[in-house]
Amino acid sequence: KQKTAYDMSACLVGSEMCIRDRTLLVYETMKKKYVRLLLECSVYENKYNEALKKLEGTKKLVQEEKKSYQALQDKQKELEKSNLNLKLEVDSIRAVSYTHLR
Repeated sequence: KQKTAYDMSACLVGSEMCIRDRTLLVYETMKKKYVRLLLECSVYENKYNEALKKLEGTKKLVQEEKKSYQALQDKQKELEKSNLNLKLEVDSIRAVSYTHLR
């Protein structure tokens, strides 16, 4: 059996390599590039998913902080109302003079 150019050396080109062998080389090269691209895509997809999870966690924290802030504002309003009521009570108390009883 006669050896093909590919069997002798994968680096042979042009007239030293038959079309069949060149096609095989191109296929193998493209296959390696495709696999490498798939791996890169997988890495970027994982990074994207991690970033998305962090973003969701951050959103959750912001919502919790917003609720806490709202609760503090509500408490402050209650205290202000309570202070106003106390002030009104204090203002309504009048000094009583007992000098007329002597």
